[in-house]
Amino acid sequence: MKFCRNILIFSLILMCVPSFAVDLSNITEDGTTIFLRQNGRQGIFARTAERITGSKLTHVAIYLNGYVYESMSGGPRKISLQEYCTFVNKKIAKHPRKKQMVECIVPKVPYSDEQLSKMITYAEQQFGRPYNVTGLLRNKKKRGMHCGQYVGNILAQSGEYQTSRWMETPVKIYNSVK
Repeated sequence: MKFCRNILIFSLILMCVPSFAVDLSNITEDGTTIFLRQNGRQGIFARTAERITGSKLTHVAIYLNGYVYESMSGGPRKISLQEYCTFVNKKIAKHPRKKQMVECIVPKVPYSDEQLSKMITYAEQQFGRPYNVTGLLRNKKKRGMHCGQYVGNILAQSGEYQTSRWMETPVKIYNSVK
């Protein structure tokens, strides 16, 4: 199982070199976390995020029941895996000097139907909340949610993950799920 997971991660990294299109269609395991990493030139948001977190991981999303859940400007959202691939490919094509890469991590143990139900219910209850990263910047709870807070709270619904609430970051999630 671990060997297969490592092959999936390796193959996704290879496919995500900026000259290739990202194909996430081989993601089938609910609870797979999707990380975006910038290895090249960074904009102000990515530089700020790296200073705060000490990592080039700039975004996290999660795959559940055929959809990708993430929080971006506009707040939490749910889109199909195919739409997410299109979105990421456009982002990579638009900013090739940022050398953005995608890494996916499959859960070590599959989530139960009950856990997945709780995760999806929580994720969808958050629709309508604004995007807000100032809680992370100021170490203070805010009404809105940033990507790490959203995905961390979704994972926490499984009972298998402890979240740092509004201080959750993509790198903290990455280090916990890898």
